[in-house]
Amino acid sequence: MAPVVLLIFSVLSHLVVLHYAVEDGHNTHCPAYLCNEKVGSIGFPFKNKTHSPECGLYTVDCSDRSSPKIQLKEEGYWFEFESITQLNSVSIKDDEPERLLKSDDCNDDTFDMLSLPSSSPIVHVFAHNLTLFKCPNDTSTLDEETSFRKQCGNANHTYYTTASNTSPAPHNCSIIYLPAPDLTLHGFPKWPARFTLQLVVTKECNECYVKGGVCQNDMGEFKCANIVKGDKSLRLKLGLGN
Repeated sequence: MAPVVLLIFSVLSHLVVLHYAVEDGHNTHCPAYLCNEKVGSIGFPFKNKTHSPECGLYTVDCSDRSSPKIQLKEEGYWFEFESITQLNSVSIKDDEPERLLKSDDCNDDTFDMLSLPSSSPIVHVFAHNLTLFKCPNDTSTLDEETSFRKQCGNANHTYYTTASNTSPAPHNCSIIYLPAPDLTLHGFPKWPARFTLQLVVTKECNECYVKGGVCQNDMGEFKCANIVKGDKSLRLKLGLGN
């Protein structure tokens, strides 16, 4: 129940703050961007490639109007997408990742490029994920753990899954999130051609955006950089007091 309440509260906060931003003329240098007829206009937390960093958290490229793309993390893969709702639900439709995995199904660079973003102090990510644990090959004790299942390996790393996506990362291992597979072929999950992400910006980041600041994740702590000082009217409208 708690995640549902968090989602509803975050979405309502997002809509209230953005309404104030439009009403009061904040971030006029970040105009809404018309992607195509199907997607429509998009704005924060999304930006186009020509916008400045404070205009959004995720970059959208609609130069090919028939196949718009979105980059979910810096230097990440450009996913083709079908739609973005007003509640920031992104519908991805892309066959290329499956081809990349088939060509080299245990390549570190490919996994890093395709991995999905995780929740942070800036944004909550709601998705049906598969959790991969990327571990150095000298982490041999994992092979003896019944809860970890080896998926593949290369010269440097071995990738594992567990029955529970909430398992903590073993020592010296990192976590990679992939879309939950439709099915499994040859012992390795098959990348789904379609999947959906819900991106819910935190209240703190929404307020930061309204003030013209840049949302940053500073070692697990939220930080608003380049903020415009002294906006008392904003604090009163948001119910924050003096």
